[in-house]
Amino acid sequence: MLTEKEKLLISELKSKGLSSRKISTILWGTPSKKSTVNDYLSREPLKDQKKAKILVFDIETSPNIGYFWRRFKENISESQVIQNSYMLTWSAKWLGEDQCIGRSIHEFDVDPTKPNDKELVDELADLIDQADVVVAHNGDRFDLATLNSRLIAHGHQPLDPHKSVDTLKIAKSIFRFPSNSLNSLAIYLGIEIEKIKVDFSLWSRCMENDISAFEEMLEYNIMDVFVLEQVYLKLRPFDKKHPNVALYSDIEAKACPKCGSLHIEAQYKEDGSPKIVTTGVSQFLMYRCQSCGGTSRGRTNLIDKDKRPNILMNAR
Repeated sequence: MLTEKEKLLISELKSKGLSSRKISTILWGTPSKKSTVNDYLSREPLKDQKKAKILVFDIETSPNIGYFWRRFKENISESQVIQNSYMLTWSAKWLGEDQCIGRSIHEFDVDPTKPNDKELVDELADLIDQADVVVAHNGDRFDLATLNSRLIAHGHQPLDPHKSVDTLKIAKSIFRFPSNSLNSLAIYLGIEIEKIKVDFSLWSRCMENDISAFEEMLEYNIMDVFVLEQVYLKLRPFDKKHPNVALYSDIEAKACPKCGSLHIEAQYKEDGSPKIVTTGVSQFLMYRCQSCGGTSRGRTNLIDKDKRPNILMNAR
């Protein structure tokens, strides 16, 4: 008789393309129960499980235009500004889905002498409002900050509350990569998808309202999102501050807080004692996700109740 958790795991692993033999080995340590897996799948179709909606996105913007004398540490006053930066393109995809969507300002009926990115900005804002978690590279300081600037400029209301994952912050805070650019991270991590190489001439052609340049910019933007998704998946298990995506699930079972997988296992040392995650005054059982490799901890304090009153904290 399968437990509810075993049923959920079978459905989850099958949805990832694993064979019944492999599923049996993962669940019970032997391939001999593949018939049990097949029997369940024949009677119980895969269900659409509620899970976190994670949006991977990227934007491209125009340069600011103005009068200036020097090219280094120049203080440019407002009177020297001819045109402020605006959004040229955006692209986005839901994590795990094949399709990547994108839009360019040239697709709207915009006067090239007075570019207006309002409709472009509104569309991206509407998409982000559907997400529980958004992922971008340098997103907190650039992509989301720029989007918010354009929203307020057009009198738009604030975005709906959501969680943000910034892959640049993860790279800087946990690792010491030779370079933290998205392209360099992709190469370092062995990701086969390559960013399209461009230079400033692409931006200058867009500023000249070259339609082919906008199409190239959008293609470049879309490819960046595919690269970003793979970089994010590589970095995610190491992110200690990642939003708990298990909170968005409707499944009543232990799940990985980083990727939402049900395939997690409590960790024990060779002598059989549990591996412990220690906080200031408590100890918890450690778990490791068998899907993404990330670690998590239980919520039951393993320290005996009688001992807890005697545990002191450092004075600050």
